Amino acid sequence: MFGYDDSYGYSTALLAVAPYATQLAMGPVAWLLFFPLFALPAVSLMLSIGSLSTHGPVLTYKRLAPIAAGIGWALTWHVSERLYVEGLRAAQNLLYLVFSLRFNLDWAVECGHQYNSRFCVNFDEQNVTVPSEYHHSPENHWPAQEFNSYVIRGNEPITSIPAVWEPNEWLLGNSKSQFFFTFPSLPLMVAHALIWTTIYFVLIKCSSNLGTVLSRLCVIVPCALYIFLIVGMSISGFRFGVKNEMEKEINQKERDGDPFDYWADIRGFYRTSILTVDYSGAFSGLLLFATSRLRPGAKSLNALLLVPLMMLVPMLLSILRNGCEGHVAEQQPAYTIYASTDETISFDLLPVCFATSKAGSLWAIIYYVAQFLYTSLGPMIVYVSFIYQSFVDDVPTVQNFAPIFFALIVTFFAVPSVLLYMPLGTKITTLFRYTSQSSIVQILCYIIIYFVYGWQTIESDIITTANEPSSVSLLVYLTRPTSPLYTVLMFTLVPALLCTKFTAVFDLLLRGNDVLQHIDAGTCFIPGPIWMRRIVGYGIMFAPTLIVTVFASYTMYVMMVRHKLPFRDLLKPTSDWMAHTAVNTASENDIESKR
Repeated sequence: MFGYDDSYGYSTALLAVAPYATQLAMGPVAWLLFFPLFALPAVSLMLSIGSLSTHGPVLTYKRLAPIAAGIGWALTWHVSERLYVEGLRAAQNLLYLVFSLRFNLDWAVECGHQYNSRFCVNFDEQNVTVPSEYHHSPENHWPAQEFNSYVIRGNEPITSIPAVWEPNEWLLGNSKSQFFFTFPSLPLMVAHALIWTTIYFVLIKCSSNLGTVLSRLCVIVPCALYIFLIVGMSISGFRFGVKNEMEKEINQKERDGDPFDYWADIRGFYRTSILTVDYSGAFSGLLLFATSRLRPGAKSLNALLLVPLMMLVPMLLSILRNGCEGHVAEQQPAYTIYASTDETISFDLLPVCFATSKAGSLWAIIYYVAQFLYTSLGPMIVYVSFIYQSFVDDVPTVQNFAPIFFALIVTFFAVPSVLLYMPLGTKITTLFRYTSQSSIVQILCYIIIYFVYGWQTIESDIITTANEPSSVSLLVYLTRPTSPLYTVLMFTLVPALLCTKFTAVFDLLLRGNDVLQHIDAGTCFIPGPIWMRRIVGYGIMFAPTLIVTVFASYTMYVMMVRHKLPFRDLLKPTSDWMAHTAVNTASENDIESKR
């Protein structure tokens, strides 16, 4: 039976990575076997570190090695980026829920609306031919795509088809278009205000039972809705076994020529390996945060339970996507999607699938309620809490005026988010998608924990704190945090995938200069000279690395110059870490006997 601490810990860990669930579901089904191989050892390690530390990433890395004092704040930077861009998708999910409160979803399949362009083609049109060259019409102009572009996000209908076709232009806009300031979409602004107001009041009014709210409202209810949706759509809409070629890939020539859509450029098992790192949440600092809020004496979170729970929603979404792809392909063979991010599924494929199924409005309502609660509202609450806790760990007096500080955090993110709701706001999310790269900091986390602090020291600490008998079964021996299988994976597969993610950023394109091309593609919408745009791009990309460097330099100055300490002390755990009673009370003989 789950207690409050279990509810808080597991729900926080699940919601922290929930925005990646739909993207992981787009990958090959092999992810079901591949994901646990990375997640089990990595998640188990971080949960054990969190139990030993009882603090968030800011204090944990600072105490593991003083030279790593900036890693916690670099991770906070990355969480802040995710919180900022998540607002746009959350507002859209809420609006799709509102527009689904009707008897039919004609906006997803019909063109006879005032906002539709003259290039729109009804979904049920017969003998539609999509040319393979130039404009690919009617791609980017199907009813569901125009509804998102012109109604939800307030873009102006185009008067002519661009000379060069681009995939997902209905979502991302033309890569050569520049951002301009104008009035944001009114529906999105209303949704924006409701979401941030809800987040603030949940954090203030429900602070004492936040774990219960998150587990029930944002985890249990959405999971039940996903399961009910799968059962219902299996009766009224799904088509499995249909020869389906609707999901297409961008060829290498187009990818190198215009690398505008990052996740559409990365396909297949390579994409899955990168998302595995992100979806595990292992080196994001969020698992440390989940364990830091557990009350003293509470049982540690178990990776053997957490990892299967993480896999549940992506498995359900994978079934939903495959069933709907078969259904839509049967209804309209010319319909094509270029699966990239969550939006290309939630706002393109699935509305069409629901609209052409029996009781489609009901299924749409169920899906967008679940999607909003699980992948948007819940994660945003967790991210705000994470940022707040980072400040509390570094400046404890912050918790004396928590309501005011929460209001400052909400205001700091809610006001700049208005830019996302302007017609070309998706270009800002594209900018962060290209330039916000966490692989460097994640690799540093791995190095600090496993090599600077030392994997043998970690194992000794874990064995010391574990309340296990001196002899255990073979199954327990192979699945506990100090399992030799986990150790092998931590030295092989885990660093390999961390480096794979790094490579996806810096060595994906065949013609080279990946970083420069990604930054140019992500910042081309910014008015001004190219050198200024590149400064913005490089600034966002390397800000976390700069944070780590500045904190490390300051720590070196304080310890080596002011206090005349040797350099090796920068790599040793602090007295605060060593004074941890759980680590400090057992003798070496006890450790050896437990081994």
